[in-house]
Amino acid sequence: MKIVQAGSLCAALLAGALLSAAPAFAAPSVTLSGPATATPGGTVQLTVAASDFSDLYAYQFDVSFNAAAFNVASVAEGNLLATQGTTFFDGGTVDNSNGTVSFILNTLIGPGSGASGSGSLATLTFNVGSSFTGSSSIGITNFVALDSALNPIDVSVQGLTVSAVPEPSALALTLAGLGFLGGLKLKRKVKQDAVAA
Repeated sequence: MKIVQAGSLCAALLAGALLSAAPAFAAPSVTLSGPATATPGGTVQLTVAASDFSDLYAYQFDVSFNAAAFNVASVAEGNLLATQGTTFFDGGTVDNSNGTVSFILNTLIGPGSGASGSGSLATLTFNVGSSFTGSSSIGITNFVALDSALNPIDVSVQGLTVSAVPEPSALALTLAGLGFLGGLKLKRKVKQDAVAA
C-alpha cells in the first residue's frame, strides 16, 4: 500500500514538473501605440500594433476618438499581412464629426497560410485640435481576426490615452521667464554681498 502511494506521489510530482516546464505561449494582442502626448494644433501618428499572432489571415476593426480633440487625416496599411503575400486593404469610413473610423479591414488574397509573429496592422495620422487640453482616449473597437481557415482568433485589445502638452513657443517663454527671474535673484544676491563687504 505504501509503495503504491509513493509511486502515485512520484507520478504526480513528475507530471507537475513537466507541466511547469512547458513553454507558455503568449495570447495574440493588439495595442494602439505611439506618443502619449500631443501638441495642440499639431499631428500625432499612432500604430495599431499586433503581437504574437499565428496564422492571421484577415482582420477588421473600428476606431473611436474624441472629435473635439482629434480628427483623422489618414489611415494606412500596416506591414504584418503584407509580409505573407498579396493583400486587400480598406482604410474604412472616417467620420470626424462623430469621432469614428468604421470598418478598417485587411485580408490576404488567395489560398495559403496567414501571417505569424508581430507587426503593424494600420497607421493612423490624427490632426490635434488647437484648443486640445487635458487627456483624451482613442480606442479600438469591434475587433475581429480570422485565421486561414476563417476561424475567429481570440485577441486582447488595448487603446491609448493621449495628453496635451504646451506649444513649444509657450514652453520656451515659460523657461525664459524662469531664467530671467533666476538671473534677477542672482544679481540681487551679488549686490547684497558687495554691500555687506
